[in-house]
Amino acid sequence: MEGLVEVRGLTKVYREGDVEHVVLRDIDAVIRPGEFAVLLGRSGSGKSTLLNLLGGIDVPTAGEVIVDGTSLTALSERERTLFRRRHIGFVFQFFNLISTLTVEENLRLPLELNAGTRQDGARRPRDLLELVGLADRAGSFPDRLSGGEQQRVAIVRALVHDPLLILASAGVVADFGWTRCWSGAGIIRTSKNSTTCRQEVLLSGWPQKYLPNCVPPTCSKHETMRKG
Repeated sequence: MEGLVEVRGLTKVYREGDVEHVVLRDIDAVIRPGEFAVLLGRSGSGKSTLLNLLGGIDVPTAGEVIVDGTSLTALSERERTLFRRRHIGFVFQFFNLISTLTVEENLRLPLELNAGTRQDGARRPRDLLELVGLADRAGSFPDRLSGGEQQRVAIVRALVHDPLLILASAGVVADFGWTRCWSGAGIIRTSKNSTTCRQEVLLSGWPQKYLPNCVPPTCSKHETMRKG
């Protein structure tokens, strides 16, 4: 079975004056359809950098990222943006909800940007809010929600356009706690099963020292990262 995500010889180098910082070096990886993978590693090991490369937010110094047969590294910035908008869902560490939009409006925005891609677009946000127990908060603004509620909205926003790939930062465990991290993983898994088996989930953000307690029971693989 071919991978939905393939990484070939991926390298990322940042330059600071005359100094080169190698964050990722010659990485090869395959994640297959339906897999739930977790990246482990200490702060600065390159987890977020890898997620940004897989999502087409950043470009590698060398190597190739292929998602569903499309080489992201061969696309222009505009083409990567359109591909990301249609096919990739992100759960950011700090949620990044738009404060001037209600919960439901935050969820409708990805659908409006992908106009016409879902026949059930009108009811999709409310269906997912019902799934995560937030149907009664559809008209609320983000600053009226607790941290846990904001995280659930952020997860739903990543799912609402039914992406092929979900990339999620698990956040800082000390800030959010194990219960919320496990809950977030469970929400993604539940929603994934109810949509399409072609989706795959890649979580990042837990330090290696928390293994095995940090790996959700639904995880099909985990990889430990070390800087460079």
